[in-house]
Amino acid sequence: MARRRSLILLDSGIICLFACITVPRWTTWLEDRINLRLTQTLPSWTHPLGTDHLGRDLLVRLSRAIADAALPLWLTVLTGVSIGTLLALMLVAKAHTQLGQILRHGVNLVASIVGAIPLTLATFAMAVVLEEADLRAVLLALGVSVILQSYLQLANHIEESKRLGYWTANEALGGTLLGRIWRYGIRSAWTQELALSLGHKLRAAVIVEATLSYLGFGIQEPEASFGNILAAHFAASLHGKWWVMAATLSVLMVTAAAPQALIRLASMRQKPAPTTQR
Repeated sequence: MARRRSLILLDSGIICLFACITVPRWTTWLEDRINLRLTQTLPSWTHPLGTDHLGRDLLVRLSRAIADAALPLWLTVLTGVSIGTLLALMLVAKAHTQLGQILRHGVNLVASIVGAIPLTLATFAMAVVLEEADLRAVLLALGVSVILQSYLQLANHIEESKRLGYWTANEALGGTLLGRIWRYGIRSAWTQELALSLGHKLRAAVIVEATLSYLGFGIQEPEASFGNILAAHFAASLHGKWWVMAATLSVLMVTAAAPQALIRLASMRQKPAPTTQR
């Protein structure tokens, strides 16, 4: 009980801190203007996290990185999970037909091939195809990867569960396959694993984009992202001006942890459904 309370307090703190960091993006009380007289200043009342290498308020830049990079990434992940889930349900529902079997084998083959390609390499290929390195390449590569991962995850769950006793009993009583997937799987036995998997995808999306932006892909200046902020201040950190790097890495960790914290809080409030109903 004490551990559960500690987790709730920790997750609530992460979410509240994340919400506070995002506020400056939609307010005007802090300015995001270049001021070369205030480059890399220490935190103050005027600039709570200091300023960057061009004198811009760092808190506003990090808030913009969340709004302009993290939110589109999370929306892409949620869309990809939804499409992958629908694809798995459609192909499983048509698995008894010859066309359904052909389509399923084809999607499995594509998912196996694409799943073996690192996301960084896939993003680089997308950037070459689009002839520019920006967030679109990251979103396209991430969306395809998440769709195929979500499809394989749900399809594997369905195949493993078909032979369970209460699944076969429900089938004998006239229950539908989609009904069993929803009642015994998504709402019951698979809930926690699917939720944790979604949290991992949301967290990984932020970290991958930050890595790619640091390497020169993804969002570029003057737009803000965690990666290009870190890249712009790496050299200065080697000369003792480490606070910009420290603040950026701290906000990056909070941003990456926020979706998983929200999912954990939601799962703690939800009572698990029984898995042996008929």
